[in-house]
Amino acid sequence: MIAVYAVLRFGLAHFYFNNQPSAPIMAMTLSDRILNIPKIVLFYFGTFIYPINLSFHQIWTVERSEWSSIFVPAIIVAILVICLGLLSYKLYQGQGEKLRVFG
Repeated sequence: MIAVYAVLRFGLAHFYFNNQPSAPIMAMTLSDRILNIPKIVLFYFGTFIYPINLSFHQIWTVERSEWSSIFVPAIIVAILVICLGLLSYKLYQGQGEKLRVFG
């Protein structure tokens, strides 16, 4: 099994071990990565709702901590989470015992 993996990885895909980051976010510090989380979550939520310009390798990052690039997505994500929580609470109150999974 390991031999098949090694042949596929190194022989066929030519994907070797290196120290070069394959995405810009890999070279960022933890605090910079945390600043990117709201925009990433908003991007994936928006892509789930309206899938246009799909790509499997996203290479963008938030470079500056501006209001429009960090705080607006964070507020939108917080509002969406609160709305989903309220909606699920209302559904639970309306259904009662029908929605219990483990009880």
